[in-house]
Amino acid sequence: MNLLNARVRAVAGKEFAEYRRNPLVVASMSLLPAFLLAVALAGLIPLPDGAADQELRMAGGAALELFLMVPMIIPTVVAVYSVLGEREQGTLEPLLTTPATDGELLRGKAIAAGLPAVLLSWLLFGLFAAAGALWMRPSVLRWVLTGESIFAALVFTPFMAAFAVMSTMIISARSRDLRVAQQLSGLAIVPMFLVAVVISFRFVPMSYPLYALIAAGLGLLDGLGWLLLRRVFDRERLLAGSHVPEKRAVR
Repeated sequence: MNLLNARVRAVAGKEFAEYRRNPLVVASMSLLPAFLLAVALAGLIPLPDGAADQELRMAGGAALELFLMVPMIIPTVVAVYSVLGEREQGTLEPLLTTPATDGELLRGKAIAAGLPAVLLSWLLFGLFAAAGALWMRPSVLRWVLTGESIFAALVFTPFMAAFAVMSTMIISARSRDLRVAQQLSGLAIVPMFLVAVVISFRFVPMSYPLYALIAAGLGLLDGLGWLLLRRVFDRERLLAGSHVPEKRAVR
């Protein structure tokens, strides 16, 4: 099975085109990451060489957490429109009657929602590391940029983005009110937020085997999320629901 066949690419391309026309999505993918990068640097650059461990833990942990939040926050802004947005624009029925299978539709939408967030997160972390090498004190830089923290930023990011995308798409497929869906999607990523806190503030010892085990657990959770998403994505129910607003309007 080709995971990125022509139909999947077509769905993803359609989503990317929609994002460019949505000011909220454009702002979330440009202004928010830039703001978080500035906040992270502002907390670490002023720290003196030889700062106390508590200061390093608070400022460094907060900075590293921001980079794990990007792949969770941005996908929720985007993925919440995956079904609700189509329904509001009146394009849900044409989309569901295309030859693409459920899996192809979901993969295309998930890729379009998650891939930009992952790439942005990696780019921000690279800029953060470069800025840190220029302006942070040596002891501060050594605390923040360890091999384990780089591993976490690179490896955990896709898993966290996938969790945010799938949980939000599930909510989008089952909801009829955009505001409610946005609130629920914010609650859905709380478990990943707690994981980010534990990792960033080093409440567990830094260890490649432990981090690999956590990554495997996140991958398993994402796999279960995909199965649940496939289960709740019911074309017949969604097609029937897409006609409800029109009938109410006639009455």
